[in-house]
Amino acid sequence: MLRTPPAPAGDPDPEPLDLPLTACLGGHTTFAARLGYDPARPYEITLNLQATTGWIEWVFARDLLADGLIAPAGAGDVRLHPDADDVVVELRSPNGQALIVFGRAELEHALEATEDLVLPGAEEAHVDWRQAWASLGGAA
Repeated sequence: MLRTPPAPAGDPDPEPLDLPLTACLGGHTTFAARLGYDPARPYEITLNLQATTGWIEWVFARDLLADGLIAPAGAGDVRLHPDADDVVVELRSPNGQALIVFGRAELEHALEATEDLVLPGAEEAHVDWRQAWASLGGAA
């Protein structure tokens, strides 16, 4: 039997976050980026990067960002490499790779903002399991 989890404490339907970031490519070129977080999808964050052709969206685990602020993290298309002041986000795709530098404090602030909405470890209570099951082809 599928049960609906209890509502989390605080705002039952917090608004998604869309936080501006400054990114640096190749150590010279700065460009706009945005970090998105939707409490209805509590395990993931989106990193939107402004390119000449429009916005490019990368989706990865919030835990990966948290881990990558402390030590090198990631083994797939998204890898993070922190140092004292910056975090290098390495993005890989079949079309190539990019090394994008963000200020460490800026990413820490963005992560804290997501944690204000959904505490680490409390993500499961924010998932609509009926909808998730239906999207996989199961009966709701």
